[in-house]
Formats: sequence, structure tokens, C-alpha cells
Amino acid sequence: MPFPSFRQKIIGSLTVSILLSTAFGSILFASPPLVDPFSIRITVPPHPSQANMNTYAEIQNMNVNVIVGGNENVTKTTNEKALNLAEAHGIKILVDDWGFHWKTEMLKQATTGSGSYLRNDIRIGQTFTTPTAGTGWIMERVEFQLDGTSCPAGATVTLSVYDSPAKNQLIANASRIFTCPSETTHPELLLPRNLTMDSNASYYMEFATTSPNNVGLLKTSDADVYEGGQAYVNGVPQSTDLAFEIRFYQPERPYSDGNTQSTVLLDDLANHYQAHPALLGYSLWDEPSSALFTKLEDAAKRLHQIDPNHAVKVNLLPTYATNSQLGLDQLASDTATSIQPIGQTFQTSVTQTTISTIQLWFDSASFQGGESVTLALWDSPAKVATNLRIVGWTAERRFFFWARSYRFKAPSANMYIDRFTHTIMV
Repeated sequence: MPFPSFRQKIIGSLTVSILLSTAFGSILFASPPLVDPFSIRITVPPHPSQANMNTYAEIQNMNVNVIVGGNENVTKTTNEKALNLAEAHGIKILVDDWGFHWKTEMLKQATTGSGSYLRNDIRIGQTFTTPTAGTGWIMERVEFQLDGTSCPAGATVTLSVYDSPAKNQLIANASRIFTCPSETTHPELLLPRNLTMDSNASYYMEFATTSPNNVGLLKTSDADVYEGGQAYVNGVPQSTDLAFEIRFYQPERPYSDGNTQSTVLLDDLANHYQAHPALLGYSLWDEPSSALFTKLEDAAKRLHQIDPNHAVKVNLLPTYATNSQLGLDQLASDTATSIQPIGQTFQTSVTQTTISTIQLWFDSASFQGGESVTLALWDSPAKVATNLRIVGWTAERRFFFWARSYRFKAPSANMYIDRFTHTIMV
């Protein structure tokens, strides 16, 4: 089935925003140009099953140069495929990953050695221990490392999860057909939904194939360095571990109800994606309420700490957002007059050098016809030197000031907004 018309997905020019929130609920966007000369994006990329050279060539022919990830492109395997296709067509991607969106824990053992082949008479397994904190962990997927030196046509690899190496109880299984050369060196197997595991419990996973020919290599470590388990070959324990990654998640979303996303997971995602030439940045969250801003900022800072060279994008709510979603129902009310300005200090980030838009919120019912608001940027509340003075007006609750890409004198500068110096237009 051909991919739906991409031409219906064009949004227009894209600038990736750095978000700052003030005590008044205002939001500042800094929009340095990330794609030269400007960017045209699509926000619904091809589904992994439809991602191929033809669909990405169609996107390229539309002059699209930015794709916002999603549409099931949310794992390392699917994102790697999308990034490789994007690179081949001169396109950049803002990567989406389920690790940004769910309360997730990860077990991981990196490869430091060679590996073992699978065959119909060789089964390779690994014991592992589930996360200790919390309850209700769902085992979502298992990623393993395959160097692809041998993949007989149509070879099927099956992953089974048991209670122990004795295999007294089969808990779940999943299968995948491989053909060399494999499109990824770290394929994954998606387990049945809602596979809830006990916390801090030991389980056994085993890879098998019906092929009489070698399939693999399945990569291993040089030693038994994973403390929560060890590798097995045909049920016999080994002095090594498989190279694997197991993703667990809980139904709760991170960043809310006291949850915080795992820094180990965020570090792993940034380390995994940052070197890819087609990476534009990370699509962290879509349309969060203001209650999530602080923890999203923490997550963005963590990603920037590991990868300072790529943007982190948060897509804000549109105009139909409710006061509760915007946090306006929790804001104190201050009245600005021609003799009582209201201000706010803020600090720009290390990499931020421009402001293109300042968006403020106010009670539009308090404005009379012809009244306006003047906004000035100062060096400090002492207002020794003004950096910029701009005027805006509106009949709605949202107030935009277009700063025409005002450039700071230095990054990480302290600035002051003299907000709502109320004047009368004549």
C-alpha cells in the first residue's frame, strides 16, 4: 500500500524552540536557524513498515528537510532505519523515542567480546533480574546484538521468556524473521502487551531458531559482568553474558505525579543517537501542560549535558489549551498601569543567542479599545541599559512580541523584561 500523500503533511517553516517559563507564566522562544536557509517539515513520518528509499525520495522531492519523529518510529531499531534513510536523502530528523514518554527502566549489558551462533541444535539464553524499585513493571521489548555474518534466507529467531533456566513455566515468546544483510545491528523483539513481571525477580530468556544453518553471531561479553544473571548455551551456564537491552515500563507517564525519567535511560538515548549525521535533535514531548515544564526542563538539561550539539524540542499546546493546562488558574493576578510596570528576570541558556518571540498571558477583559502594551528588555532590574523595546497588542488572552531575532551580546546573559508598561495608543 503506498504511503499517504506527504504533501498534505507540510506545516511550513520550522524553528526548534528553547523554552523558558517565568513566574508569570510567560514563555520565551529562542529560534536559531537549525537548517539553512530555512526548514520545511512533516510531522507524520512514514510508518516503519512503509519506510523505504521510495517514500523518503518522495519526501525529498517535496523539498522537505526536517522530519519530526513518531508514527511508531519510537525505538532504536526503527529510528536507526529512519535516520539512515533520511541521511541518504539529505533530511534531518527530530528523533522521538518511547524512552522520553513512559516511566521506564532498562537492563543493559554491552558487548565486549565475540559471540555465539544460533542453530536448530544451539539455544542461547540469559538470566536477568527485574527492576527493584516500584511494582507493576511491564517487560516491553528485548534488544540483542547481531553482527549479521550469517543470516540464512527466511531464518526465524524466537525469543522465549521463562521462570528460570529449568523452563518450568513459559511466560511469553516473540519471533522475527531475518535476512542478511540485516537492516540493523541491534534487532529487537517486541513482547506481548501487558506482560507484567514481579519486581526484583529472576527470569530466563532464550533465543532459538529452526534453521539448520548458523544464524548470528549473537554477541556476548568477555566475562560474566552483569551481576543480575549470566549466559547459557543449551541450558549450560557460561562464564559470559549476552549483549542485550531489556526495556521495562510502567503505565504511568514520567514527569507527573512525582515521577522523574531515569537519567540512565536519558544518557543511553543521547549516547546512542548523537553521532548520527541525520540527527537534528530530540522530540521530547508533545503538548505538555505547564505542570510538566520543570521536569521536562530537567530532562532537556540532562540530554544537553550528554549531547550539547543537538536541540531538544517541546511542542507546546495550541490556542485551544485550557487555563488549567496552561497553569493560568494557579497564577497570582497583578495589574500593570502606566505608573506600575511588572517585570521578570530570566537567564538565557549556554547555547542560546537569540530571541525571536516573547509570548505573554493576560486578562484581555481588562483592556480597553486602543490600549497597548510595551515590552522592554533590560540588562537587569536596575534598568541601566535597555537592550530592546518592542510594542504589541491583541484582543485575545495571548500576547506576542516579535523581537526580530534579537541577538544577545553574550550567551548565558542575565536579562530583565519590563513587562506590561501600560500605555494608551492614540
